[in-house]
Amino acid sequence: MKNICILTTGVLPVPATKGGAVEGLTELLLEQNERDFRNKFAVISIFDENALIQSKKFNYTHFLFIENSKIVNILDRFISNVTTLLLRKKSSLFNSIFSRLTFLRKTRKILLENNFDYILAENNHSLFLVLKNKRLRKKYL
Repeated sequence: MKNICILTTGVLPVPATKGGAVEGLTELLLEQNERDFRNKFAVISIFDENALIQSKKFNYTHFLFIENSKIVNILDRFISNVTTLLLRKKSSLFNSIFSRLTFLRKTRKILLENNFDYILAENNHSLFLVLKNKRLRKKYL
């Protein structure tokens, strides 16, 4: 049995309470593992109250939820509003810069504090920035 950590995108939660194709597929994988119990999973996900409630149904998956501070949310809204004014149109490119950085920083800390056999980075190449940390590269690559 392997100990596998799934790094979600940090945009939508797992369990997939707010939708998302990759988040839904991840949840299906975890549900299948509940039936077969072949691996122990840890899932690093953005916090959502409903996802926290739904995560209780999983016995073989440990969810590590990352919640943003109020200041991070304020900064993200500010950047989003400024770029909307400057570009004269709404763009999702700048919606969650500080949230992403917070998610990556906290993910890095979780990976340093735990030992996993495998890390599965889900659908976002920026997750590999976590591995810029020399100790994590040595530990997981």
